[in-house]
Amino acid sequence: MLDHPAAQSQSGIALLESLMATLIFSIGILAVIGLQAQSIHHTTEARLRITANYVADQIIGQLWLNPNKLSASSGTVAELPNGTSTVTLSGTQATIAINWQTAGGAVHNYTTVTQVLPAPIP
Repeated sequence: MLDHPAAQSQSGIALLESLMATLIFSIGILAVIGLQAQSIHHTTEARLRITANYVADQIIGQLWLNPNKLSASSGTVAELPNGTSTVTLSGTQATIAINWQTAGGAVHNYTTVTQVLPAPIP
């Protein structure tokens, strides 16, 4: 039986190619997992911002419902993690600030300003 020098120099190349393919595939899977984690993080952040907007709109609705009983206030917001709300008044202008803190420790806030005019006297 004749051994070809070219055949001997190619010995183990299939194993090396399969290891490289596995490495490239693993890096790709890790990248996809990282993208998925970032997507979940950003979706959660967006949901919290939407909730803060909703809470601020509820407070504005209450102010507009009783414009003659305007008063500055603060409180907790159960829908948000460590959520608080603050209403400050300056004349007929109301500023509503919603603050919350995520599990990572980052503090976020949502602030909106609205005009609240006294109800006309009939």
